[in-house]
Parts: sequence; C-alpha cells; structure tokens
Amino acid sequence: NEITRILPTGCPTARWMEMMSQSPAVREATQLAIGVAKNAEATLEEGANPLDPLAAGMAYLEGATPGSTTTRFPPEPSGYLHVGHAKASLLNDYYARRYKGRLVVRFDDTNPSKEKDEYQTSIIEDLGKIGVKPDVVTFTSDYFETIKQYALWMINNGLAYMDDTPQEQMQKERMDRQNSKHRDQSPSEAMEYFKLMCSGK
Repeated sequence: NEITRILPTGCPTARWMEMMSQSPAVREATQLAIGVAKNAEATLEEGANPLDPLAAGMAYLEGATPGSTTTRFPPEPSGYLHVGHAKASLLNDYYARRYKGRLVVRFDDTNPSKEKDEYQTSIIEDLGKIGVKPDVVTFTSDYFETIKQYALWMINNGLAYMDDTPQEQMQKERMDRQNSKHRDQSPSEAMEYFKLMCSGK
C-alpha cells in the first residue's frame, strides 16, 4: 500500500502489485514471512478492516489469511465434552473468528460400537453453552467413499499397506522404530486385505 501511493496513476507496476496482492500464494507467503519475522500481520487490501488485536497469550496463526482460514474441531460422538474438548474447540473458534474464516465441527463417527446420537446432540448443545457456534457440521462417514478411493489409489501405488498387528505390539514396534512385518507387503496383497476388511469379514 505504501508503494502504490507514490506510483503514478495507471502505472504498470501499480497494476502488477494489485494483481499480485490478490494471489492466494502471495497472500500466504506474506503472512508466513511476517510470522517468521514476528511482526504484525499483513493487510493486502486498501481500506481493509484490520484484524482484532491478538488476545493475551495467543500467537499469530502461521500462514493464515483473512477470509480463507478454516479451522476444525473433530470430536468422536462417544461421550460428553470434557475440559480438553472445551479448550480445543475454543482455540479453533477463536482463530476462525479472528481471521474471518469458518469453524467446521467434523464428527469422527468411525466407531459405531461406542457412538450415540445422544452424545452428538449433547456436544453441539455444550459447544453453544461455551459460545462456540460452528459454521458447518459434517461427519467423517459422509466422506467414506472419497476416503476409500484415496486408500485404493495409495495401495495401488505402493504407498499404503494393511496391518493387523495387535495394538500393544504395534506400539512397541513404533517405540523401537521397527518396521511392521507387513511394511513390505505387495500392492496386490494389500489390496486383498483391504477388500477383506471392506467386506466386514
């Protein structure tokens, strides 16, 4: 903005700077650079409303650009909200509002043996009681087909494998930085296991 004020009207440089200031990549890079320098945030539009000052104890959200920031709160509807949930939802709501973006509550409904509609209703009601109003409510199950297609693509390209290692053993292997015995599975073998899992057998 400072530079465009001193340039002559209709100057190609001014038009170029205006065009570049609208580029999402330039906007994000500007925010990242300012975050690294620990300065205030960039305002790329002439006359844009400045962002509210940061609340005490809060940090700039690296790479956030006003109007295009989306945060999410992904509870599993298998119980009531607790203090940790409240903290996470309040932080995500704060940043969504500060950056004039949106908050998505995405219910992680992937474990039907533990989930109940009662918990889902309670979570939305309790969020309202602490002042958190999601802009969008979604469910992981809404995206199962998309997730499945990504999984198939990854398996076919040797980027994923199927692993039925018991949880305790898997944790130990991770702590010991040891590969699972399934790590070198061929894509065709992984695909067979994936199809078996999807069949419910």
